[in-house]
Amino acid sequence: MIKNKSNSADVRHTSAMFILRFALPLLIIIAALWALGMKSAIALATLGTVSLYGVLVLRGPLQNLAIALATAAIALAITECVAVVITPRIITTPPGLYVPDAELGYRLGKPGRYRSRRILIGTPGYDVNYTINAEAMRQVDAGHDGKGVIFLGDSFVFGLGLNDADTLPQIFARLTKQRFPVFNAGVPGWSPANVLAEIQSGRLDKMLSDSDFAVQFVAPWHAERMACNSGQTVYGPKYQAVDGGVQRLRNCPPETASIFSTFSIFNTLIAPHLRHLTNNDIANLVAVTRESVKLVKEKYHVPMIIYYLRDPGYLQRASLSWTDDQIMAAFRSSGAQVLDYTLADGNNPRYRIGGDGHPSALANRIRAERLVNFMQAQGDAPLSNPSVKRLVGLPLSGEPK
Repeated sequence: MIKNKSNSADVRHTSAMFILRFALPLLIIIAALWALGMKSAIALATLGTVSLYGVLVLRGPLQNLAIALATAAIALAITECVAVVITPRIITTPPGLYVPDAELGYRLGKPGRYRSRRILIGTPGYDVNYTINAEAMRQVDAGHDGKGVIFLGDSFVFGLGLNDADTLPQIFARLTKQRFPVFNAGVPGWSPANVLAEIQSGRLDKMLSDSDFAVQFVAPWHAERMACNSGQTVYGPKYQAVDGGVQRLRNCPPETASIFSTFSIFNTLIAPHLRHLTNNDIANLVAVTRESVKLVKEKYHVPMIIYYLRDPGYLQRASLSWTDDQIMAAFRSSGAQVLDYTLADGNNPRYRIGGDGHPSALANRIRAERLVNFMQAQGDAPLSNPSVKRLVGLPLSGEPK
């Protein structure tokens, strides 16, 4: 009986010492992680705290198990914090900016002004506002008379991380003196599959009918999204190349690793190795883009410019036989004009948003000028149409770079 009382006293003493030496400091750390939005690290730190207590009160094999669990949990918590640091996350995604869509997976939501922020260890990487118009597109301040230009693509076209004035379509409209309508149909996370599905749905009928030409942004890594290997394409459209055309398949399924995808460790260190891109995936990218070019030309009589971002390192890492030149040649063979989106000094930090890989306002300015110059150089080429003729000889605004 005396021995049991002694054991109870030892447990109480051990618990008190644990609270003073370990629990309180760990609770302070957990509170700091919560303030920084690192909820996944909190879960691991909490597991480590509980396991440490087990180390102190348990004995034998159970104590060894608690030691192993505590060591692993604390190590993973530290690694998770590092992973969060090197992979900044969007902490505040504006509610209502995206809405589910049976055909497209998701699309932009109701008209309005949406605030978006990306933080890096509590410091804003950007803090911007997006204006969505009545057509559920990013607002562009442009002309209203005659036919104009429609931009198609993903976040690079939408202008993720930038205010309305700094998107590629808006800068293009400003450089062309806002003489005609300019439509921004870019949606973050989309791929050429989403673009084709939207064109086929008829939702762009009015904009395409009111356009003299279309500009579509394409990059080789879009093939990964089209193969349903990216969380951004959950429920999105999927196509397969068949007999010189494409066949619509079932939409992409929910992300299979959704339980683990909340952890930056998984997203940074594991997920990239689970994505196996094949030559067939690039072939599907080419086929779907060519189908969009064909449909826009035949249905709306609108020529297409493919604004293509070279990424030879991406293709080489995936051990693919395709090259950027081959992909661009395939686009040209479909009747599209192809313009190189790549910048000569692509690693210049001035071309990227701080703490983010998306184009900066400066990069968009350079690419908008390149697009205008490309159009001016067409003359009587097949791309020539009323919009191009209005641009020929038009001086740029002369704004400083």
